[in-house]
Amino acid sequence: MKYIKILGIITFFIFLIYFMKITYTRPSLSSIANKVIKKCSLAEIKNVCYETEIPKLMKFISMEDAFSVTQIVQDQDSSFPYCHVLGHKLASIETAKNPENWKSVVARCPYGTCSNGCVHGAFQEKYRGDVLTGQTFNEAKKEFENICESSPTYNLTGLAQGSCYHALGHLLMYITGANINKSVATCDELGKKKDGRDFSGLCYDGAFMQIFQPLDTDDKSLIKNIVPEKENVYSFCSHFTGEKKNSCWTESWPMFLDTLKTGQGLLSFCSKLNSRGKTECISDLLYIMPIQFRFNYESIHKYCLTFTQPFQSQCFAMTASRILEIDSRNVKKTIDYCGTLDDENRKACFDKIVTDSSFDFDIKSPEFKELCSSLPMPWSGQCIQNDNAKK
Repeated sequence: MKYIKILGIITFFIFLIYFMKITYTRPSLSSIANKVIKKCSLAEIKNVCYETEIPKLMKFISMEDAFSVTQIVQDQDSSFPYCHVLGHKLASIETAKNPENWKSVVARCPYGTCSNGCVHGAFQEKYRGDVLTGQTFNEAKKEFENICESSPTYNLTGLAQGSCYHALGHLLMYITGANINKSVATCDELGKKKDGRDFSGLCYDGAFMQIFQPLDTDDKSLIKNIVPEKENVYSFCSHFTGEKKNSCWTESWPMFLDTLKTGQGLLSFCSKLNSRGKTECISDLLYIMPIQFRFNYESIHKYCLTFTQPFQSQCFAMTASRILEIDSRNVKKTIDYCGTLDDENRKACFDKIVTDSSFDFDIKSPEFKELCSSLPMPWSGQCIQNDNAKK
């Protein structure tokens, strides 16, 4: 009788556990996002709160779901449009679970969200703290040769591929122990393709960005012995030549941010470079500045008006490009932005969207179709022509 009672108790608990499993429903991603929004609503710096709280969710939800929660938060809180740093963190957490599986994390990264920060995080977490030399370094380079190339199961947009090569520059700084000369030389090896394509400049940008824009304590520790003082930056960059020098000087912009917050200041900063470098510097910095204004359109508008033409139109156009780049769902937001401008700036703005369309999006994607169909004429027709030309 005693054993029968024990058996009965065990059976009861087995059924209870089974019942709890089949009746428990995980909270929806929307409800999870709402809890995060509520928790961060009173935070002094809300984006820092989101960058802290959302990664905690990965204790019980997948990386993909964490990115979905991020998008829901962004839909409901317009003060958090830029989540690149968060993308780093989510991929780092996922990669840390099994560093040898880092390539599968890269393949799972959602492109078109958080400015593709996911790829950066996966790269850097895999090799965080590892300085490679000799044969070990050469073996790593072989792994990197095609990591940013499309495959039959892994199709990259131009934007995603560019972001990947940029992330490769960051990664090289890690595995060389912040040897900037070796890093940019390796960018040449990995970025210059036999078919004539050249991604080395994007790789340089990532390597130099690692010096001037460290994100966390590990980053700061990595570059503490090589980062120049502000007054020595141009001299430091002049040790390089050609596109490497241009990249170095352009990526040093955080040290001169106050200067860059006027049109004259930005143009003066970029004028230190050769003709090609100046052109690329202006374009790159106009692409960066909307983030510094936290996508406050009124502030950006006032800023763009501090430029004379043609740079004024370029400022508005690069802002539109950036709005579309940070999240592929921003089609309507980008088109509405261009639509508010006067005729000259409006034309440049829509021209830029069309130029970028087949680079930013997979032409088979719903977002690309939405973009082309939503543009006003004649840009809608031009966008569709880009589609046909790609096919």
